[in-house]
Amino acid sequence: MEDKNSTNNSLGKILLFVSGMGILALAAYFLVFAQGASGGTAPGDLVANVQITPAVADSQRVNQIIDEEALSGAIQVGDVAPGFYLDNKDGEQQSLESLRGQPVIVNFWATWCAPCRVEMPEFEEALNDYADDNLVIMGLNREEGPEAVETFFTEENLFDTELDTSFLSLYDTTATVAEAYGVFNMPTTYFINAEGVVTDVHRGPLARVQLDGYMERALE
Repeated sequence: MEDKNSTNNSLGKILLFVSGMGILALAAYFLVFAQGASGGTAPGDLVANVQITPAVADSQRVNQIIDEEALSGAIQVGDVAPGFYLDNKDGEQQSLESLRGQPVIVNFWATWCAPCRVEMPEFEEALNDYADDNLVIMGLNREEGPEAVETFFTEENLFDTELDTSFLSLYDTTATVAEAYGVFNMPTTYFINAEGVVTDVHRGPLARVQLDGYMERALE
């Protein structure tokens, strides 16, 4: 008789435990559902926190989102920026070396790149604000051509100032320069000081506060 009662007690405890867990699971479900219905974030609506790679000051500061294999061979902070000659919209060659002695921003972009458009007004403001520092921005269009680029600037009307002054629109039609720098996404921007050394690298669209921080180091 005692064995039977003991068995019944054990079975009752198990049933009680299972029932309790079921109630807890049900409560958790309704809690999440209520949050979504009241304007909160439903589980299906969660968005990944996509980060933009910050300037890379050393190997420990490489954003973990970027594949290390993709960065192998890429020009990084502390490297001397590789020289190049590219045609401008007038068909004249422009070299990076000719700008030695002044700060330079080298920006890789394309007309189909939506984030590239977002940051262009920031470049225009920077040209005005750092005019006394003789800042030059080299906009290297990747694998397109003068016609596509000029049409883009005309239709988008992204710049209020003349492009002929301090924004050098150049054509990397075969992606030779992009490959030499190790560019694997666009936009990618290199900040180069007067000695020709890369002081910062930014992958993704630039915000003005970021640009100012990079320029501070480029002018040191």
